Amino acid sequence: MLLSLLIPLAMAGDLADLTHVTIGYGAALSEVVHDTAGWSDADLEAAALSEDWRTAHQARVVLAWRANAETAALYWQLQPVETRADGLYRFPEGVEEHDAVLLDRLLHADEAPEVRGALVLACALSDWDETEALYELMVDEPDAGVRELHVYAMKRSPDGLPGLRLGLADPDPTVRTMAARAAASHERGAELVPELRRALGDSDAGVRSGAARSLGLLQVPGVGAELRPLLRDPEAQVRLDALRALERLGLATPVAPELVADPDPRVARVARRITAAD
Repeated sequence: MLLSLLIPLAMAGDLADLTHVTIGYGAALSEVVHDTAGWSDADLEAAALSEDWRTAHQARVVLAWRANAETAALYWQLQPVETRADGLYRFPEGVEEHDAVLLDRLLHADEAPEVRGALVLACALSDWDETEALYELMVDEPDAGVRELHVYAMKRSPDGLPGLRLGLADPDPTVRTMAARAAASHERGAELVPELRRALGDSDAGVRSGAARSLGLLQVPGVGAELRPLLRDPEAQVRLDALRALERLGLATPVAPELVADPDPRVARVARRITAAD
């Protein structure tokens, strides 16, 4: 009997208490494909440690509903609130402790993009590593804003490199920009150097800027020749990040004088500082 074939469900005795759950999910809980009465909590806890994330997830969901169906139903319906700081929708602090139910919403519920984004952020904060599940969800996510939050989640995980690589190849420039910038803060970001070097030629200025910044922060040798043309980029932020990257690599002194009169005051200020320090 494969637990991975189960749909999320509670103990049969708990189903009567789930009438206040979203109708579609309540119906799914009732339409059991296996009777979990034969599974002890110990069996489910063992299954929750499976290397197959879907099997582990299903076990954790069943355990959550068994432990407290009312609480599980609450977190199935809980709505995020828009924050003033960044305009993102977020759930209250501590909600990540119920990440099994929250991830189940991403897998099975028809949520609005802002809710999906909040669910991704909550799952990323969980002590339970949801990286593999979030990666698979990212592949099929239609909304660029939600994919951008997937990238943010990936940079927090040691196993998030495939998600960052996927983000760098995303058709939306905001997602590529997030991935290009996130590479510098990932512990295995140096493995993305080939993708970052290609991103220096991206059609979007945000991506070029993010790639230059990350290559500098990662202290990648041998990229000076690729960064120098960006000092003549039409976008000031690209010129600024390219100059700073060259400075971090110890290669800015010969080129800084040509930017002391840059029309952007930020670029000119950094160029003057580098020139004066020579």
